[in-house]
Order: sequence, then C-alpha cells, then structure tokens
Amino acid sequence: MVVGNKTLKLYEFETIGDYYEYIVESEINGNQSQMKELFNKLAKGQKASFLAWLRINEIKNIKLEDLI
Repeated sequence: MVVGNKTLKLYEFETIGDYYEYIVESEINGNQSQMKELFNKLAKGQKASFLAWLRINEIKNIKLEDLI
C-alpha cells in the first residue's frame, strides 16, 4: 500500500510527518494493533522514511518488532 494525499486528507493530516506522529501516538496510547495497521499501510520506501524519522526525532519508545 501507499499512504498518499487521499489517506492524509482522510485523517485530516497535512504531511506524512503528521501520519508518522499518529503511529507513535498509537503506541504511546497502548494501541499496538492500530500502530501496526498504520505502519503496514506505508509503502516500502515510506517505511524506511518512517524509521529514519524515528531516529532523527530521537523517538525510542517504538519497538521495531512490534511493527512487524
């Protein structure tokens, strides 16, 4: 899948970064199944960008094994 403009508008997000933040918020709120579902909607390149985004923003509460 690919998270494109249509999906971003559906969630009322302006950027893919907003979508990434939503994935993180799902984890913080204890909703791992939602986090995994949102992650799986990302295309392969978007998943790599998300993982880089986590590093850049020093977000450490996401466990990679929870995403797979």
